[in-house]
Amino acid sequence: MSDKSVYESLRGLHESCAVCGSDHPFGLKLGFAILEPGRVRASVVPVPEWNGYSHRLHGGVAASILDGAMTHALFSLGIAAVTAALEVRYHRPVRVGVEIQAVGHRVRSRRSLHILEATIHQGGILCVSAVGRFMESEEVALPERLRGQSPASLTA
Repeated sequence: MSDKSVYESLRGLHESCAVCGSDHPFGLKLGFAILEPGRVRASVVPVPEWNGYSHRLHGGVAASILDGAMTHALFSLGIAAVTAALEVRYHRPVRVGVEIQAVGHRVRSRRSLHILEATIHQGGILCVSAVGRFMESEEVALPERLRGQSPASLTA
């Protein structure tokens, strides 16, 4: 199975996800591009339905986008894991109607614990950042056909 197939198969486990799933009726439906193994990016224009305060992205939506970026960074490495902890910092408001870039990357891993970071930039300015800890879990175990696969050569 090719490296790209491993990533696509892991994404397929997530089709009902509120952030990236294409099957979620109210989801954000973000698409993440692999920049290199362990690093992904999504670009999107926040819509008014994602508002918190008027014309500002809701902080919970921003946190969900960052969580999704970190999850996909792990997917790009052939790892399926769940969020164990998420620390979010809000640096500046995110305007609705103006494109944002969300980038997630793995910092380090030790056994089944993975530390990741993610950011949201708008107009080149850091707006939101997060550090997450993810644990591999039996609940999201890889299908048998993917076990032992390592997508080490993925590129965007």
